[in-house]
Amino acid sequence: MRYGDGLAIDDLGKQLKNLTINSSYASVKVGSTANVDADFDVTVHYTEFMHNTATKITSQTPDKERGSNNTKNYKGQLGKGNSDKNITINAKYGGGVKFD
Repeated sequence: MRYGDGLAIDDLGKQLKNLTINSSYASVKVGSTANVDADFDVTVHYTEFMHNTATKITSQTPDKERGSNNTKNYKGQLGKGNSDKNITINAKYGGGVKFD
C-alpha cells in the first residue's frame, strides 16, 4: 500500500496462514490479535510499532540500549506463536504499525 488513509484489518481469524504487508506513507492497523497464534516480523523505517500487552517481542533490533535508529525490526509471537502462521509487515514513514 502506498499513500492513502491506511490499511485496517479488523479480525485476522483463526484460519490465517500467511500475511505480508508492504506499506509506505500509510498506517497499518491489525485488530483482534488476542485469539491468534502466529509468529510476526515487523520492520519499521521512520515510523513506530505499537502493540498490546499480549504481543510477545522475542527480538528487537537495534535494542533499546543502542539508542535512536531510523529502522527497527521486531520479531515475536501473537498468542502462543505458530511457525506455520506468519505475519510480515514492512512499513516506511506514515502512521506506523499497530497491533490491537
